[in-house]
Amino acid sequence: MASYQSRRVPDFAGALDPAVNQLHSSEYRSPGQLREGAVLIAGSGNSGAEIAGDIARPDRPRRIWMSGRDTGYVPFRIDGFWARLFLYRFVLRFGSTGC
Repeated sequence: MASYQSRRVPDFAGALDPAVNQLHSSEYRSPGQLREGAVLIAGSGNSGAEIAGDIARPDRPRRIWMSGRDTGYVPFRIDGFWARLFLYRFVLRFGSTGC
């Protein structure tokens, strides 16, 4: 985790138009910090995905783009019956640490 926790901002960020609102994920607190309109989230890790989920609200629709490497996908419906049945048994059987 060590190097992943440090703030990384691309060199060209300072050359962008000052009208572009730029926030690092460590500075983000709520959708109210963002201007109206489209949003580009640079980074597809946990923080970027959580911010995208936070600002994707049905009462205030906006275009949201995420930029980053492919982080994979769940190959089945996580909310389906068989997934819940399997995951429930798997977690209860193997998820306990015995503490």
